[in-house]
Amino acid sequence: MPAVAEGKNRTDRVTTRAYFETSALDFVVKRRVPVSAIRSQLENRGLTACVGTLTINECAQPILSDRGDAAVALFEVIRELQPRFLADPSDLYEQETRLLRDGTPVNPHPSDAQEAFVRNEVGELADGRINLRLLELVQDRRKVKFEEWPTAMEKCLAVVKELRRDSPVDVPRFGTFGQFEDFFRGDLPRFVACLPGLSLSIDQADAIAAEINLYPAIRTTVYFWCNVMFICIKDGRAPSVDKVDDYRHVVEASYCDAFITNDGQLLRSISRLHPSLTPFHVDAFTTSIYS
Repeated sequence: MPAVAEGKNRTDRVTTRAYFETSALDFVVKRRVPVSAIRSQLENRGLTACVGTLTINECAQPILSDRGDAAVALFEVIRELQPRFLADPSDLYEQETRLLRDGTPVNPHPSDAQEAFVRNEVGELADGRINLRLLELVQDRRKVKFEEWPTAMEKCLAVVKELRRDSPVDVPRFGTFGQFEDFFRGDLPRFVACLPGLSLSIDQADAIAAEINLYPAIRTTVYFWCNVMFICIKDGRAPSVDKVDDYRHVVEASYCDAFITNDGQLLRSISRLHPSLTPFHVDAFTTSIYS
């Protein structure tokens, strides 16, 4: 797939956005990397740190296991990074739908007031305090991950097995994701139309599929589900809930330019989900600090 186009789908760039996935922040904590040094390296590369809702939620998860100190350490890193925060994927979907309908540009960040609110919550968490609203969100997130996502993945796997049983020639096994992508390329409008919460007409789904790279959040979500299907077909099993979370990070980073993680397997998956997103192992921002 070609790189994401730089036309009507993006707001004018002032900086280049670098998404910090949870494992990268955990790496910084455990290696005691000076955050000020990472900020300097980001600045030297023309990058601005960005953090999404999923990363914040995952950093707060230790609170539910009586490991509040671990959460505090992660939020201290986020506070010191002074990142921009990112709009939720559901908001990006709505914005991309408006982009299709009337050309309204997409803003990948929440409003100034919302960003200030999140920044304040991060500061509270770094000081060891969590409010009831966020605690409930963290609890709901755990329920979704360990109860709802496994069910969804098993349903996806069951559909794949049924298709292969009834029409094995129509759904061959694929050795690579590229083979899967080529085989199902004509089904892209149908995949777009199936995304929940979009309420697209057939014509609108066709229009988005025809210029899919103009709609990075929708595109990355479609390819997230394509990757799930590919794993189900190739390996005969559904991906783990942790892998699903990894892919959701890439969806959150759909309007970023760089993706920073400590997860080698996720680094290898990014090109399938978002080919114009530059992957970085967090080591790239720490090697020179210790040399």
